[in-house]
Amino acid sequence: MSMDHNDFERIVADLGRCIDIRATFPQQVFQGAPGFRVIEWDLLWSRDFFWFARDLALVAGSSHLSLMVLKPHPESYFLRNFGTLPYAIFSTADHADKYIRIVNEDPGESPADAIIHNSDVVAIWPASQSWCLYGVREFEIAVIGAYEKPIVDAIDSHQLASYLMAQALEKRIVSLGSGGEAHDFRKQLLRNYGFVA
Repeated sequence: MSMDHNDFERIVADLGRCIDIRATFPQQVFQGAPGFRVIEWDLLWSRDFFWFARDLALVAGSSHLSLMVLKPHPESYFLRNFGTLPYAIFSTADHADKYIRIVNEDPGESPADAIIHNSDVVAIWPASQSWCLYGVREFEIAVIGAYEKPIVDAIDSHQLASYLMAQALEKRIVSLGSGGEAHDFRKQLLRNYGFVA
């Protein structure tokens, strides 16, 4: 599907209702979400994750969910080099195999630029925006910001492993590096994403 600058602006406006795309970890990226859960980055590219996201979308009353790579930049990198945006919409009726195929899809003469390989920052959100996911490869995690208690309950009762930020840090799921900067990042992540809800 060919996309242009207007499509990019429309998608960013939609996503901007729940995520501040100018911010990144360890800063707060969510627009007022009261509860947070953490999942491991590598799980994002699995069939189990698709079923998890689909189930959350259904709890939220949404018929579809969107995925967008935010870094490398969707417009200046992907649109300029491949004539398309790193963006996909999935129906709650889709099968996980479609998700796996799309995240592994070559955007054009460059298999290394498939979403699964060339996504340093990614966002996933349902049409209802009652939850949003923001993942950063460098930290090896994705955080789900939940805006409604039934979403938090659905995350906590799902078989896909999720953690409170304090648990993720304790289990060393979050990649922080070492030294003083790692200590500062840890404090900021706890301050910004430590809400239990």
